[in-house]
Amino acid sequence: LLHKATIKTEETVYGVEVADVYWNNKFIHIKNGTKSSSLSHLFNQGYVSGNLLMQENFREKCIEVFSKEFSNPNLLANLTEYQAKNNEIVLAMISKQVDDRPKIPFFSKITLKNIVIVLKNYGYNVTIKNIKKL
Repeated sequence: LLHKATIKTEETVYGVEVADVYWNNKFIHIKNGTKSSSLSHLFNQGYVSGNLLMQENFREKCIEVFSKEFSNPNLLANLTEYQAKNNEIVLAMISKQVDDRPKIPFFSKITLKNIVIVLKNYGYNVTIKNIKKL
């Protein structure tokens, strides 16, 4: 549950949440709802996290903080030998929709498309998921 810890470096003004959840080399970002403002935050969180994880000094700070907060040797090993191609960024939206991929507003789709292109150019696998709200 990475959302419990934020990472602050000289490059970041505020602490950065690397992801809400880490599991099996997946950095999972989750937001409730499919309104444009929520989606913009979600998509940009995935972008910022993916970008910062490419930087060695940011990963070193992650290792320092996470080793105190979490007991996940897979996460720490992944950050030590980090390669984007071995990781996935999951952008998940909690909604009442039943489809695996949620329906999102037009301008949010454009933002998402551009962010996915950048993350894939870094080497990441990117997945968009819907989590059905009960």
